[in-house]
Amino acid sequence: AHAYDVAFADPPYDKGLAANVAEQWLAIPFADILGIEHRAFEPMPDGGEKRRYGGTAITFYRAG
Repeated sequence: AHAYDVAFADPPYDKGLAANVAEQWLAIPFADILGIEHRAFEPMPDGGEKRRYGGTAITFYRAG
């Protein structure tokens, strides 16, 4: 079991922080599901499901 069922991150845009949070979670998952808000064009690590809302996207990662 992880520390959290669901975690959501909304780091400042255009600083690479969204990808950094995803990489940390991929290395050591602390939640069953992680949702990260970011700019739609910002590259994110593989393995997530991206949902786009205009210029914003949320990428969801699921453990296991």
